[in-house]
Amino acid sequence: MEIFWLWVLTLAGLLTIAVIPWPRLTIAAILRRAIRPWRRNKSVATGPLAQSEFAQSEFAQSETDRLQHYLWQWHDRHAQSLDLLLDQQQALAGQLQLLGDRIGAIEQQLAAILPAEAPDHLDNGLASDLGWDYQPLNELLGTGQWRAADAATRNYLLWAAGRADLGWLTVEDLERLPLTDLATIERLWAYWSGGQFGWAAQRLLWQAANDDYSQFCDWVGWRDGEAWRYYDELSFQATAPAGHLPTVIWTKRSCYGLGSSTAPELMGALLDRFGAIADELSIT
Repeated sequence: MEIFWLWVLTLAGLLTIAVIPWPRLTIAAILRRAIRPWRRNKSVATGPLAQSEFAQSEFAQSETDRLQHYLWQWHDRHAQSLDLLLDQQQALAGQLQLLGDRIGAIEQQLAAILPAEAPDHLDNGLASDLGWDYQPLNELLGTGQWRAADAATRNYLLWAAGRADLGWLTVEDLERLPLTDLATIERLWAYWSGGQFGWAAQRLLWQAANDDYSQFCDWVGWRDGEAWRYYDELSFQATAPAGHLPTVIWTKRSCYGLGSSTAPELMGALLDRFGAIADELSIT
């Protein structure tokens, strides 16, 4: 009967070991505790019956050791398989990341090669009263080259005002800008930025700020607290604040204007001129 319960205890211990990842020392301690009563009998029991029970105890110990050895071989073999699977998973993740990077690079190359199409909702295409070709600006905006598009927009207005050589505009220049060209430039900016950039977005913020240039600059990201941003500190990304681009009225630092006019004067004049087509063409 005691042999029977010994086997029950041994099998229960082995099943527990198979299911739960016990530390090796803990497993050995459990097995030694199960066999300990039989080893005690070895030192005190005598006679044929005691010798028979001792032999059975030694046999049970031998079987227990054999099963323990087999169990650890099984554990180590599957642990190695698990490590191999984890290594393969990490290698696959690295390959997928590399593939994603290559796809991104290909998309950028295609965007640089393929010309952007003009927005379909332009009634007269890329219209211009001055005969300017706005396809280069369209391609810059269509490929997300926001900084280059900002510089191109400023150059268009300088050419329109006849001040390309001087590099600066006056309030009077802005008040005479051709409305058709302003509308074309605005629609390109609004189309490719999803309404995030352009004079329509700036006009809404300018009105909300009650023509307060400092407040306006805080909202569009041209100022941070009391620190007026330099041009190189702007964010030429699609995630920039609404109205962040185009700059047009300044080139070095947002608190400076162009020529003899201040930045607030130029901003007000530009958006007032744009307001004429915003109302006429329902550009909000």
